[in-house]
Amino acid sequence: MKRFIIKHRKGLAITAVILFLPILYCISISTIHFHNARYKNIYDELKAAARSNGLLVHHARRPGQPSNLFRFYDQSKPYRTSYGSDAKYVGYKNKLGEIVIPAIFKIGDSGFFEGLAWVVTEDNRHAFIHPDGAVAFTVRANYVDSFFNGRARIRFEPNPFKSLPSLLSGFVDKDGKVVVEMKYYGVNDFVGELDNEYTLVYDKTKYTSIYEGLMYGIDIEIPPFGFFFPPSKAMFLDKDGNIVPISEIRDSIKRLEEQAALKNIQ
Repeated sequence: MKRFIIKHRKGLAITAVILFLPILYCISISTIHFHNARYKNIYDELKAAARSNGLLVHHARRPGQPSNLFRFYDQSKPYRTSYGSDAKYVGYKNKLGEIVIPAIFKIGDSGFFEGLAWVVTEDNRHAFIHPDGAVAFTVRANYVDSFFNGRARIRFEPNPFKSLPSLLSGFVDKDGKVVVEMKYYGVNDFVGELDNEYTLVYDKTKYTSIYEGLMYGIDIEIPPFGFFFPPSKAMFLDKDGNIVPISEIRDSIKRLEEQAALKNIQ
């Protein structure tokens, strides 16, 4: 046996490496999945702790629109979209039905949230406007969302011929500054203590390019691809886009839980 091992030492070493590589690969992807699940659970804990203090944790719980302006469609002004269908221009009326902002936008937010509404202008620019119709700022993005907890989600599609995985997300503040770069595969709402909120985002991994290659031109996600080639890894960011350690999130959760406990005692 000893002679056999000595004689075939090189071959045995190569075989051992070949057999060990799949194990290393499984450990690598399992670590990413475990990491993502852990971060998601902690984010859910943060939302629950914020909710127990009456803080905003979801768009559906936003307060009423302070401007009292509501979107309407001008049925007399159809325009042809890039898809070849007809659409109506958007404007805003007050509660009395009076037109405050004329229907001059191709697409518009359902209302004004935190004092701003997103619109798509005649020249196809994404912009945020004030209740008087003045443009606050424009954004270079393919998609934008309403403001929530001081930040608005913006999304960019670097390659429109690719499918969903190529859509990158970030955030903009009320001054129009991109505080979180549009480079993440997914971003969640900012939640937490007042003026101390955090978001959970998903950054690229070393498997991203493989996943994108497999998903090229496919408009639905195929679970096995995402499992064996996890394209993203979770991390926490503050409202300025800085990476936050998980210990800081836990401290925030603890403070929120203590505040909620005090309110229940009172």
